[in-house]
Amino acid sequence: PPAPAPFVPEPLPSEEPEFDADIAAIFSEEASELLEQADASLLNWTRDRADRAQVTELKPLLHPLKGGARMAGIRAMGDLSHEMESFLAAVEGGDVTADAETIAVLQASLDELHRMRDAVNAGQRMVPANELIARVHAVAAASAAPQAVPLVVEQPVEPEPTEPAVEVS
Repeated sequence: PPAPAPFVPEPLPSEEPEFDADIAAIFSEEASELLEQADASLLNWTRDRADRAQVTELKPLLHPLKGGARMAGIRAMGDLSHEMESFLAAVEGGDVTADAETIAVLQASLDELHRMRDAVNAGQRMVPANELIARVHAVAAASAAPQAVPLVVEQPVEPEPTEPAVEVS
């Protein structure tokens, strides 16, 4: 089988809108609902990793989170949501393995999005999640790396014993 395509995050937009406190307040309410649904989907998927429907449910929750954060001028939250959305697309496409490290980085990302939402509510300055985004990239790269294929050595097939010929005298 061909090797999976490497995970390549999409470029981030270069224009950053100004922070808008009114939009941020409205967005915070929506973000709470989206994050609650995302937590439930990730929890369900953690319990049954074979249930790919949870990945399909989780990914579209991140799109409005990303858009709303960027519209409100909360770039750090929009960027992390974008990275999660791209990462989940790679998981959904089979390019990234749905293993324990994948689940862990998704959980850490959701936890950080909750923290960011809380910071917005408290009027605190938002710090980009660069280390976490780098971890998402590292997990994707490690998961997409070609796996070592065990060498199978064929054993010679021994002929089955046959009955000795019986001599008739």
